[in-house]
Amino acid sequence: YRFDDKTSVKGTLSDDFKARALVTYMCGGGVTANIGMSINLKKNADAGGAADTFKFGTKFVFSS
Repeated sequence: YRFDDKTSVKGTLSDDFKARALVTYMCGGGVTANIGMSINLKKNADAGGAADTFKFGTKFVFSS
């Protein structure tokens, strides 16, 4: 889904209850920020730990 020329969101839901979202924001000047989050519901049910259920990552891409 694209909000405007700078911001877009991609989301996937796989069959093993793993959800992923990726937000891409073009800051301008060749800088792109990627914010990704994945939710794994099955892992939480199996292991009983919430640490593996939510993963959050950011990535900045600099290109001239």
